[in-house]
Amino acid sequence: MAIARRKRRSRLRFDSNAFPALTSTNHHCTSDPIEEQNCIAYAAGDRIHFWWPVPNFPGPLPPPYFWPKNCPLEETVDAFKTAYQVALFEECDVNEDGRLEDDIEKIAIFGAWISTRRGQKTLEPTHTAIQSPLRNGKWRSKMGEEEDIEHDLLDVAGGVYGNVVCFMKRTLSNRKKAQALFRARVPSH
Repeated sequence: MAIARRKRRSRLRFDSNAFPALTSTNHHCTSDPIEEQNCIAYAAGDRIHFWWPVPNFPGPLPPPYFWPKNCPLEETVDAFKTAYQVALFEECDVNEDGRLEDDIEKIAIFGAWISTRRGQKTLEPTHTAIQSPLRNGKWRSKMGEEEDIEHDLLDVAGGVYGNVVCFMKRTLSNRKKAQALFRARVPSH
């Protein structure tokens, strides 16, 4: 017996206030919704986890949450960079940007300034998009529990995701090594 699947939407349903640069014509969906995975895991190449540090969680993170062991359980850009290093990414030099490079896969970490209880502002990571040299130079984003979309980098900037705060990169051979690590179940907190 075949299971009926709904037809993949060509465009994401989104709140234009949350994504002011995203329009119905500047992106298209590349997958069906997957609740178990978020943009952070998607960019790392991990198809089975929901990556988030969950600060102050008492004990091991419950499934599907995942955060690489020995990475700080903090919602900071530096903690995210450390987590992506487990996925064999390295930080780009300051003068590097999101331009397409042969055999290099890049990610863009987005962040937004959040007010703390003490009235201070802190930069917190909000989203990660990925660019693959095997595609058309466009960026791909897992939109929460919704579909993955293909778009230009700044089409998801502003609003809830804030702006790009850094770029990281890895070679395609390191991508394959990272995927093997995830299949072997990298230890989580």
